[in-house]
Amino acid sequence: MAIHNKQAHQQIEALLENIKVIDFCLHYNKTNELVQTDFTVPCLGYPAAILLFSMIDTMGSFFRGSDSTIQVGSELKKIETASDHFIILNHNILFNLNLSGKTIFDFYSTYRSKLTHNNSLPVNNFLIANSASDRIFTLNSNYEIEVINLVALFKVVESATNIFIYWLRDGQWSKEHKLTQELIKKAKNDSGFLKDYGSDTENNITNISK
Repeated sequence: MAIHNKQAHQQIEALLENIKVIDFCLHYNKTNELVQTDFTVPCLGYPAAILLFSMIDTMGSFFRGSDSTIQVGSELKKIETASDHFIILNHNILFNLNLSGKTIFDFYSTYRSKLTHNNSLPVNNFLIANSASDRIFTLNSNYEIEVINLVALFKVVESATNIFIYWLRDGQWSKEHKLTQELIKKAKNDSGFLKDYGSDTENNITNISK
């Protein structure tokens, strides 16, 4: 964590930290713990999934309110609301997964929302960590997701993040950029926190400072 004078730099740091933690979670082996339980997936699958879904959400949020269109089935879609963020999975440069609208919505509502807000999944929705397969999703006949392979998902999220970080570092976001405006509105005009607590190296502070 560090003090940044540019929002993009703080976002890059957060994304890179998330990648490190997800990698740790997926390589962690719970079967070596003293307290043994009947774990189907021996890694730390739930926190890995929550962070993976959050990173997809983050990348989608940058396109909210923009003129960019993304192919979903036979339609070109814009990311207009928070519930549209996962349309980014079809972005031709970042993910290019060519998912149906039904699959994208199911991913957002069934997996991302339930796991993030409730730390649970509905019955017959599964997470696996199969390093031998690049298949991310197993779908039912209605194009809804039955199984997510976290290892395969991590590969595409990590690749997309590397591209996205390049855009954050070198891209030019206009003052009208929706997310930028939202973060500006949430800013604290004056804070004595840094004065009271000193440098980030002493206290592990992370923030945006003018």
